[in-house]
Amino acid sequence: MKNYFFLIIFLLFLSSSCTIEDEFTELTSHEDILVETRVYFKDSVTDYDIDFEYYKTDGFNNLISRYISFSGSTNNGRETFSQVFKEYKKAGIKIETGENVDFITITLTEINWDFQPYFYYRHDSPGEFTLMYDFETNTYEISED
Repeated sequence: MKNYFFLIIFLLFLSSSCTIEDEFTELTSHEDILVETRVYFKDSVTDYDIDFEYYKTDGFNNLISRYISFSGSTNNGRETFSQVFKEYKKAGIKIETGENVDFITITLTEINWDFQPYFYYRHDSPGEFTLMYDFETNTYEISED
């Protein structure tokens, strides 16, 4: 009888220590959001080097990031960079620019039949900043790094 008791205790301990796979949310039913970032330069012809870190919430509710760097030259004084997210929990962008940037605009647009932007932000100082958007509360946070 004593052996059964220890066996039951062991099995209970084993079952409580095993983790069940995190709950997954299928994101295909959520709207696609176009994040369009326009960088306006101080000069119409200039070389640039810009770093982006894009953040999004995955189906396991983890905030994941993706780093992308762009460099080149422009002859019209501005460049546009785009990324697509799902409209789920939080998403954001961290931007690091040089001193040759005048201002940056970020537009969130729901990709559907009318393509109407529903969020617009203008950042007027060069350097590094992060914008995080919360789709559940329709609020945003800006932090300057």
